[in-house]
Amino acid sequence: MKKLSSRFVLAASITLISLISSGCGGGKFLKTQDLQSNETINGFYTLILYQDGSYEGLKTIAFLQVEGEGYSLVPFAPDYEYTVMRHISAQEALQKAFAWIKYNPLYKNYEISRILSPTGKTIGYAVRPLYDPQAYGVGDVMTVSYLLGDKGVVQIHIDLLQRVINDLMAE
Repeated sequence: MKKLSSRFVLAASITLISLISSGCGGGKFLKTQDLQSNETINGFYTLILYQDGSYEGLKTIAFLQVEGEGYSLVPFAPDYEYTVMRHISAQEALQKAFAWIKYNPLYKNYEISRILSPTGKTIGYAVRPLYDPQAYGVGDVMTVSYLLGDKGVVQIHIDLLQRVINDLMAE
């Protein structure tokens, strides 16, 4: 019986590793790269403003999707948690993104990262808030992942760090 149980655990482990390495059923996780301070963002974008009202609204972030590249950034969330604005200049999109992420009184700064296609081409940007690290133990309280699916749809998963959730639940 113990031998059968060990085989079952081994088979389940191999299946789980296969699913994770294949991107959970055929998708591929995309990489990001911090934007360098001397780089500029130009062109036109679809702006996605996301906010989940739970956990003091800490899950607030903005995305700039490059237009005309064949990719669609879509938060894995109900439609009412995000707003989409199309064909906005880079300057206007960044202004709106910065205004969106600054509402929290514990906001301190921001970080911009590129969202990269499988070939390394920039398909969008994430503009995320950084909060007072004394309040939450860290300045960057979110984990954000990008899963490329069929027809260029990039599903965005946004979560709070578990330690931040635990701190908020303890209050």
